[in-house]
Amino acid sequence: MSGKETYPAPEYGWCCFHCGETFVVPALARDHFGWEPGAAPACRVSPGHVRKELRRYRSVESVLHQVQEELITVLSLGDGAPFLPADSDRVYDLLTKAIEAIGSRYEQEEEG
Repeated sequence: MSGKETYPAPEYGWCCFHCGETFVVPALARDHFGWEPGAAPACRVSPGHVRKELRRYRSVESVLHQVQEELITVLSLGDGAPFLPADSDRVYDLLTKAIEAIGSRYEQEEEG
C-alpha cells in the first residue's frame, strides 16, 4: 500500500470482531490491525510471537549499535580528523556489510 487508506474511514471507526475494540483514528487502527489485510490483529498475537519478534528486534538493534560505533570511528578516522569525501568508499563498504549482517540475522530468525 502507498500509505493511503484502502477505503474511506468508516464514520464510527473500525471495530475488531475478535476483541470488540473500536478505533476511530486511522493510525491506531493500523497499529491494531497491521498494514496488510492478512496480518494478525494485535489482540490475537501470542506472547511467544511477541518474544520472538522482540529477539529479532534486539538482534537488529545490536547490529545497528555496532554500525553506529564503527561509523563514529570511520567518520573521525580515529584521530579526530574530519570525514573527507575520499573516505566515502570505506563508509559505503561498512554500510553494505551492516545491511548484509542485518539481512543474515533476519533470515536466521525466520528459519529458527
